[in-house]
Amino acid sequence: MSHDWTIAFFNWLEKEKKYSPNTVKSYRTDIMMFQNFILDQFESADMLQAGKAEIRTWVMHMLDAGQSYTTVNRKLVSLSTFYNYAVRQEALEANPVETIIRPKKPKRLAGFIDESTTQNIFSNTVFNNEFSGYRDRLMLELLYNTGVRVAELIGITHGSFDANRSELKVLGKGNKERFIPVGTYIIELVETYSSLKKAEGYTCEAAAPLLVTDKGKKLYPVFVSRKVKEVLTGYANISKTNPHLFRHTFATHLLNNGGDINAIKELLGHASLASTSVYTHNSIERLKDVYKKSHPRK
Repeated sequence: MSHDWTIAFFNWLEKEKKYSPNTVKSYRTDIMMFQNFILDQFESADMLQAGKAEIRTWVMHMLDAGQSYTTVNRKLVSLSTFYNYAVRQEALEANPVETIIRPKKPKRLAGFIDESTTQNIFSNTVFNNEFSGYRDRLMLELLYNTGVRVAELIGITHGSFDANRSELKVLGKGNKERFIPVGTYIIELVETYSSLKKAEGYTCEAAAPLLVTDKGKKLYPVFVSRKVKEVLTGYANISKTNPHLFRHTFATHLLNNGGDINAIKELLGHASLASTSVYTHNSIERLKDVYKKSHPRK
């Protein structure tokens, strides 16, 4: 009887594995839950007779009941431990849990700022007309207009820009270079900022960092995060205020406006298309919203 095997299993956890009472209790709860489930659904509480079909049905039942993916996988670990014990005791030939594909937690949708709010940020944010104000505006414009990572932003030098080709050279992960097109507005903003930077007595040589602190030192991640937070905090519909939000926004807006995902992959510097595909979920959600609002038989 599998009931005898479960008792032996719990004794093994407690006396040989030296698991704590709380851990043994957790295993017992999970095992008994499965045993009660197969009794109710398949009219048999014999766990040694249960297989892939019974376990998969249990998994789907838990997910349908609103159990989290973490909880379901933890219960599968308990069940697998029991079956491994049964295999070692030669009560079973194989562990049936090993044939089950563990449920994966859905990827979180990348957060982004909607286009209207993005326009408001750059239209309504007041930057001073001094060196620091132009630097802050240029910093935010580059984050949104190029989708660069914070480390890549900090690494941009004056020589990174090719005004004639309207390109920005970025050194990404793994020291891989990529070129990102930039508009006339960015080029002009860089030129104005550079003039003010020179007036402050800071170098604008090709190898010098483009963006610097008020004291002329190279930027650092906390500085960028603080400046971004100062600007985004005033918008009630923006819950996160980290610089990476602009990278998500850059990619999402390009996709929403018909951008080719392979081209966006190159612009972001992703090694594989799988990393870029997370942004397609945002586009699909937008399409769903349009469908619900517009289709007569939604």
